[in-house]
Formats: sequence, structure tokens, C-alpha cells
Amino acid sequence: MFNFSSKTIINKEFKLSDILKQIHADKDVKADAGKINKIKLSNVINTSTFNSDDESIIKEIYIFELELNKKEVPALFLKELDKSIMFQTFFICRFGDEIYTQITYKVIDKKVNLDNRTYSHNFHQDEEIPIPRIDNVQLAYKFLLEYEIGVPGRHSETPDEYMQRVKEIHKLDFQIGKTEMAIVHETQPKLKFKYNANLREYKKQKKELMKAEE
Repeated sequence: MFNFSSKTIINKEFKLSDILKQIHADKDVKADAGKINKIKLSNVINTSTFNSDDESIIKEIYIFELELNKKEVPALFLKELDKSIMFQTFFICRFGDEIYTQITYKVIDKKVNLDNRTYSHNFHQDEEIPIPRIDNVQLAYKFLLEYEIGVPGRHSETPDEYMQRVKEIHKLDFQIGKTEMAIVHETQPKLKFKYNANLREYKKQKKELMKAEE
């Protein structure tokens, strides 16, 4: 998967029963956890990893690896485990040669959460993902967000700024889809012309927002 620095490697395996107690799992979460054979904390990324004094609000990233006994995502379990951890998390679920990966953007110690959506890659073949030059925790977190979301990052962006841009792209995707449907069903030429003009503008705005650098 990701070939992070050896300094980040933890590979600490946990008893699933202990984690279920820790997160106060209800019967549905416990049943969902039945899909899991093993769970371990594979990597911890923090300022020590980079030997830096980064003052970012993002202090640590926990990367968990789960070995599954069936090709099904333990979504309820992942949600409850993520909620119980006051650091950023990234989950890798393994089933045979395939992996499922997931990240939920969350803002720690802030009153406003720009976006708490979960992003994921469905089961796919595991492969080594190249890691760009990263020298702080903030950039490492943004790299993981970029991997899951698929929108190229800009070097000068903070994770908050990156997610705000992603949010704008999602809004434009909605407008593009809505306008395309309107064009298909519209019979009046004047309105159809107006919708087409709007569609071109939405696509132009999206293209600008999708650029890796301004």
C-alpha cells in the first residue's frame, strides 16, 4: 500500500473484544465486527516521524489494517471506531489480495466541521502507491485525502482549504448533473440555450478548481 517511513511503523495488534469494549459497541456493531479476523495499528504519523516542530492542528494520523473473513466492509464498526479516536484515521481492510480503503475527514478542536463525509475506494488489487516528498503531518494527511477523493492537491493548501475546494467541486457536480437533465427534458429553444450556457460555465469553473496548481 503506502511505503511510509519505517519510523511510522507500529504493527500493534489488538484484541477485537477489547476494542469493542472501548467503543461501547452495541449488538449491531458487534455483529458487524464479526467480519473481522484481525485488527492492528500499522502506522502512526506524527511530528516525530518528520523530526519537525509542525504547529498544525493535525497532530497524529493512525493507520489501521483489518484482515477480513468475508468480502464485506464492516462499515458500522469502522464508523464507531473512528468516532472514538481523537486523531485522524485511515483504514485499510484486506480480503485476500484485495483491499478496501477509507478516510473520514474530521476537524479536531474546531467548532465548525467543513465536511465530515467519508471517502473510500471499494475492493481493488493492492499495489504500492508512490508517496511524494512530505515533510510534515499536515501534508501527509492531505496526501491521504487526495488519494481517496481523487482531486489533485495544491502544495500551498492546508487540508481545510483542500476540503473546501473539494466541497465546491461537489456542488458544481450537482449543478452539472441537474443542468444536463434539464437540457434533455427542455423543449423551449431559448431555455435550452440558457441551460447550455450555464452548463459550459459550470464545467469551466470545475476545470479551474480541479487544477493541481493555480
